Amino acid sequence: MENFSNLVGQDHIKRQLDFYLNSQSSETRIPFIMMNAAKGSGKTEFCRNFAKALKKPIMEINCSTIKDSSQFFDQIFVPMIMNNKITVLFDECHALPKSLMMSFLTVFNTQGPTVRQFAFNDNIAEFDFNKQTYLFATTDQEKVFAPLKDRFTIIDFKPYTSNEMAQIISKTADWVEFKDDVLEVVAESVRGNARSAVLRSDEILRYCNKNNQSVFGLDDWTELCSLVNIEKNGLRNSEIEVLTILKERGDCTLGMLSSVTGLSRTTLQRDIESFLLKKNFIRIDGTRKITTKGLNALAGQLE
Repeated sequence: MENFSNLVGQDHIKRQLDFYLNSQSSETRIPFIMMNAAKGSGKTEFCRNFAKALKKPIMEINCSTIKDSSQFFDQIFVPMIMNNKITVLFDECHALPKSLMMSFLTVFNTQGPTVRQFAFNDNIAEFDFNKQTYLFATTDQEKVFAPLKDRFTIIDFKPYTSNEMAQIISKTADWVEFKDDVLEVVAESVRGNARSAVLRSDEILRYCNKNNQSVFGLDDWTELCSLVNIEKNGLRNSEIEVLTILKERGDCTLGMLSSVTGLSRTTLQRDIESFLLKKNFIRIDGTRKITTKGLNALAGQLE
């Protein structure tokens, strides 16, 4: 798995992508791959490494910027993709316009020749799957048009372990020496995805640069937490507020939490409760309830 040696974790994905790399031929194209994971999991980095192993430049397209199929074919495909050796990444592919999804039903048929032609606006677009590799990534695969999704090989990411988070931090802050088991403590503050671990590394690098030091220990971590408002368990102030309300008032409805915090129901569900549920700090059974683990986490915040 040397093609992905710079990436931490997700060994099942590395093995699968290596298999596709090693088994490709003029008769066997790379499958149409869709990476499925929460934001910040590393989908784009895996796609970039895959493109590098294929020895093809990568074009990253944010699907929310595509208005319709005509725009895609006229302004993107014909001038920049067709006839070129390239890897194309459709990021947040659930945001593809419906007209383009319908066009792709024909283009990305899993059966048929490796060169495929598609008629549009009295023109012909030629897809050459020996030259071009097509990757898709999404944070919400349920929004991808089901018949189109069936044409993809779906690769799901697994949650990163605390040890893998520590490896990401250490790898990113590669010139910093971590002592006193501080790396384990730092990893516990990360919010469960690779991007948050990289952002934590950036704060450590800033701290070490500012203080002209290359060693980082528990005392440094305590000071950094104070400087940039890092709470134990990676909790944010709004999440601590919700836990405090549940501890003091008992079980609450979503409407009650919205009234007390002044936050919208959508914000509570999407931005606050999702992390608390993931950490098993709350449970939802009609009403919102704080768990024993949540009480312990809250007690740790108040020490």
